[in-house]
Amino acid sequence: MPNKPKRVLVIGLRKNVLEQAKALDLYVILIHKKERLKEHHRWLADEAYPLDIEDEKTLLSFVETIHQTTPVEVVLSFADEALVSAARCHERLGLKGNSVQTVEILKDKGKMRTRLRQIGFPSVRFRVGGTQEDFFSFLRSPFHPFIVKPTDGAGSDQVYQVRDETERNVVWSQLVRNGRSEFLMEEYLDGPEISVEAFSFHGNHHILAITDKVIFPNFVERGHAMPSTLSPRMKKEVVRTVTSFLDGVDFIDGPSHTELKITSKGLRILESHNRIGGDKINELYKIAYGENMLAMLFAWETSRMTPWKTPPPPVGGAAIRFLSPPPGIVQEIRGVEKVKKDPNVCLVEIKVEEGEEVPRLKHSFDRIGCVVAKGKDTDEAVQKAEEMVRSIQILTAEPSQTSKESNPG
Repeated sequence: MPNKPKRVLVIGLRKNVLEQAKALDLYVILIHKKERLKEHHRWLADEAYPLDIEDEKTLLSFVETIHQTTPVEVVLSFADEALVSAARCHERLGLKGNSVQTVEILKDKGKMRTRLRQIGFPSVRFRVGGTQEDFFSFLRSPFHPFIVKPTDGAGSDQVYQVRDETERNVVWSQLVRNGRSEFLMEEYLDGPEISVEAFSFHGNHHILAITDKVIFPNFVERGHAMPSTLSPRMKKEVVRTVTSFLDGVDFIDGPSHTELKITSKGLRILESHNRIGGDKINELYKIAYGENMLAMLFAWETSRMTPWKTPPPPVGGAAIRFLSPPPGIVQEIRGVEKVKKDPNVCLVEIKVEEGEEVPRLKHSFDRIGCVVAKGKDTDEAVQKAEEMVRSIQILTAEPSQTSKESNPG
């Protein structure tokens, strides 16, 4: 008699996650927000339930009921708003996974900064605030540029830089409009930004990839590339820093995505998450390393793999670049089919059509498309991705204006 497929409960819809689970013949139970759970999503799961995944009490009760009927072996979430709830499910059901405290530290950027200070990481001046006095007194005498962002934000949403006292007034007005009752203020850090994908087995951390990053002026990511082109010495320092950080927050199992800056004073942690990075990082990893982090995660969680001694080496380069046409109504889209025919282009994604609106770029969810390219190394992949993004033209216009050609960024 064949073995029954292992039961995996996924909180929050991610199409690629569900497809990977089904490809591994897992029994998938999906819990997702009612207003976003469509009929075609139900085909991706064996069971699908509409529920407010941000209502932790109701979610925990519902998961317990499912588990009591037929036990689940794995509970996962890739939705930032449900990562802590998923950890509480692990704890409540007696499943393996990172502690609630660890996930809360990663979720709350103020708590993470406090922990970094406690474990002796290089200091970054910061304060968690919620009042006008908190905001206007931070780094005031002498003034130093700083960043303001939500303590639990994601997708570069509502991240502001304060470069002088005039901007302080402007940003405060924006915080009031956003209705933020709590925010994190931290000194501005100079230098390029990178991210690090790691996988942990019982507290043993393996760095899978270091990713170079480019950003728009408002901190929204414009692109990623791997493997990183950093020097061997700097890569060793990145590995040392990230593994020490993961130890410091008591990270035990599974994937992590950590963002850092290489400042004039050395490496500084920006933030970290107990999940695989977004922005198609796993797609880049499959191209550059020939492996699949999602498959790795499911295999580890369902006891289908043993820890390796060393992570997979790179087999090539991969890069993604996002499109950034000016906001307005799309008049015409050119060049897509030609770009798709290039042998080094792995993916072209355009999320708008003629007549639809391109929003003003405020956070990562406003980006309307991307190109993923490969190369024999990272430099070649980046060059191809940049070239192909420039080859796609998205013409937009305000309703009363003449159309204008996109600036791919």
